[in-house]
Amino acid sequence: MITFPVTAETFIADQEKRAGRKFDDFQRELLGEYVELFNLEFDVGMKGEEPSNVLKDTAEFYARKGKLEELEKPVLKHFYACVQYWCREAWKQGAAKANSRKEHENHD
Repeated sequence: MITFPVTAETFIADQEKRAGRKFDDFQRELLGEYVELFNLEFDVGMKGEEPSNVLKDTAEFYARKGKLEELEKPVLKHFYACVQYWCREAWKQGAAKANSRKEHENHD
């Protein structure tokens, strides 16, 4: 299981292992950018703020560009569902860490 915050290298290695193949340079660079988003979601969870809705935000972006039909492509649907999953997982870990700290402080 990935533990957030995470480095791009660690996350990419995990994803390559899950996929059973090495990613090309474009895929690695793209995932590196998304790791920054995941780590930001971890921080949002730590602060007790609401998580992002990547699927909604992405649909709104594509709609503004007049490309909403692009999101019906299975590869893009799957990709953004995975992005949403990892954002939510990072947020959950951040929220859990914040709660753990609060509990620890309350016991001192």
